Amino acid sequence: MKQPRGFEDPSCPSHVCRLTKAIYGLKQAPRAWFNKLKKYLVTHGFKACQSDTSLFVHYSSGSIIYILVYVDDLIITGTNATLIQRFITQLHTVFALKDLGSLHYFLGLQITMTPSGLTLSQENYIHDILCRNNMIAASSISTPADLGSRLTSHGDLFDDPKLFRKIVGSLQYVTITHPDIAFAIDRVYQFMHSPTVLHWQATKRILRYLKGTSSHCLHFKPTRASSLLAYSDAGWFSDPEDCRSQYGYAIFHGSNLISWTSRKQRVVARSSTEAEYRSLAYTAAELLWIQELLKDLHVPLIEPPLLLCDNVSAIFMTKCNAPKNTSQNIAENG
Repeated sequence: MKQPRGFEDPSCPSHVCRLTKAIYGLKQAPRAWFNKLKKYLVTHGFKACQSDTSLFVHYSSGSIIYILVYVDDLIITGTNATLIQRFITQLHTVFALKDLGSLHYFLGLQITMTPSGLTLSQENYIHDILCRNNMIAASSISTPADLGSRLTSHGDLFDDPKLFRKIVGSLQYVTITHPDIAFAIDRVYQFMHSPTVLHWQATKRILRYLKGTSSHCLHFKPTRASSLLAYSDAGWFSDPEDCRSQYGYAIFHGSNLISWTSRKQRVVARSSTEAEYRSLAYTAAELLWIQELLKDLHVPLIEPPLLLCDNVSAIFMTKCNAPKNTSQNIAENG
C-alpha cells in the first residue's frame, strides 16, 4: 500500500509498504477474514456446506449448531442452548465479539419470535424507502401493478434515471419478504438502462402499494413432516416487444413459503408447451438446491419433492421421450 501520511520515507517517496496481513479497507480483506474464520470453525468440528458457502453446521450426538456468516455479522442458532453458549465463549477467546442476544434484526429484516413460530418483516426498511422518496404521505393502492397498461421501451425518457435505478434496486430487496411484488418489480427492472416516465409511474405505484402493506410479513411455522411442494407456471409470449415468456414458481417446505420468483425466460419459446417446460426446468433446479441445503442442515425429507404444473404437454415431455420436432428447439437453446 502507499506510505501512510506522516510516515513517508523522504529518500524513497515512490516506495510502497508490503503488508504482513490484511487490513481494513483492502479489497482482499473480506476474503482474508472469511478464510480465517472458516479455518477456525472447521478445526472446531464445523462443516462448510456445499449448498451455501457462508453456512456452517456442527453436528454431534444429536445436537446441531448452525452459523450463518455475512462478512463480520454472524447468526448462531441450534438445538442446544448450552452448547451454543459454550461455543460463543470459546469464539470470544479468539475474536473480538459483541453478543447482541436474541435475533431481532439482520440485514434490514425484522425477526419476531411468536408462540406459533417466527415472522420476517421489512416494515422499517420500507418506511425508510418511502421517507427518502417523499412517499410517506402518499395514498395506498390495492395492487402493485396495472396489468391493463403494457410497459415498453418507447416513450418520454425519465429525467432522473439514477433515482429510478436506486429505487428499483431497493425494492428488489423488499421481495425477500414480499413475494406479492415480485412480478411488478421484474416488469420495471427490465428498463433499468433507459427508464421512461411510464416506468417511473409504475415504480411509484409499487411504492404506494407498499405504503398500505408494509406491515405484511412472512410467517414460518414448525412442521413435523418435512416435505417440499412446488408450483410452476409460465405465460407464453407475455411481452410482444421481445417475444419472451414470463415464468414463476413458488416452493413450500411444509406449509411455509421458502422460495419464489417471477422472471422472463432467457430465450424465446416457440410454444406454450416449451415455455411451461422451461419453467419446470428452472423450478426443478431450485428444488435440487433446496434439497441439498436441507441435507446440509440435517433436515431429511419424508418423501420426494412434488412439482405441480398445469400444462399436460409439458408434463408429458418430462415423463416420456418427446417427439423430435417438439423438443429439438429446447435442446438447441438449452
